[in-house]
Amino acid sequence: MHKLGVPGNEQYDFGAVGEGGVRLGDLATLPMIGMSDELVEEIAAREGEELARQVAAYRGSRPPARIEDRAAVLVDDGIGTGGTIRAAIAVARQRGASRVLVAADVAPAGVVRSLSHEADAAVAAIIPEPMMAVGQWYDDFTQATDAEARAALARRRHRRLNSWRAGVRGRRTPGPHLG
Repeated sequence: MHKLGVPGNEQYDFGAVGEGGVRLGDLATLPMIGMSDELVEEIAAREGEELARQVAAYRGSRPPARIEDRAAVLVDDGIGTGGTIRAAIAVARQRGASRVLVAADVAPAGVVRSLSHEADAAVAAIIPEPMMAVGQWYDDFTQATDAEARAALARRRHRRLNSWRAGVRGRRTPGPHLG
């Protein structure tokens, strides 16, 4: 998913784009803040290109995870307006997830309530009132670089592959005996 940010205040989103052509937004309010249809299209095209670049950089040639008839758990470090996570919910539904669950570190109460109607469940560890910005709840809210994201994904794939290999070979370590 990729946020569609308001020019000059990109952290405030008016919508989001997602894989599979998903595009969501609060288009009714845009004329009130001086955004033309042309500007909206320009931002959506630019963010769609960035999303495609990130998918290619992070996933490579691997297909998307198969979630059809499975529960999709969507985790976010923080939800502000909910635009990006709503796009993620739409993508999960489009891909046939049997259930969609949303979990966030921090989100406003009203957004958690509204997401509970779009997903099968939505929770947040911290629900501040009022909530000004997600970043205020972190000591360091710096965006991860592409290199950091690729390294984290590679570590995860490596651990998962090694775990699978150990299980196939019967090398699972037995748990403690209770008795």
